Amino acid sequence: MSKEQKRALLEIRSSTNGSVFADWDGRDCCNAPGIICGAIDGGVSLIDLLPDNNAPSSTWYPNVTLFTIFDELEELRLDGMNIGGELKRENFNSISP
Repeated sequence: MSKEQKRALLEIRSSTNGSVFADWDGRDCCNAPGIICGAIDGGVSLIDLLPDNNAPSSTWYPNVTLFTIFDELEELRLDGMNIGGELKRENFNSISP
C-alpha cells in the first residue's frame, strides 16, 4: 500500500468525523476494519464504509477524487452512509451499467 493510499484513507475517516475506520490506529491499512487488500500486491481491493456504530451517519459530502488513488479497488460499499451533494449530468457520461 502506498503512502498516498494511506493518506486517502485517513482523509476519508476524517471527512466522516471518525465514523468509519474508527478503531484503526493509522498504521497498517490492511488491518483496518472495512479494508481488504489484495493478496498479490497488497493494494486495497475493497473499502466498506459502514459506520462503526451501524447507524446512519450524519450527511457526508465525500471527496470522490480520493477513491481514484486506489488502482486495485474492486468494490466500494457505501451501505449506511448518508451521502449529500449532487452529481452533475456530465459526470455520468463515462459510467456504464
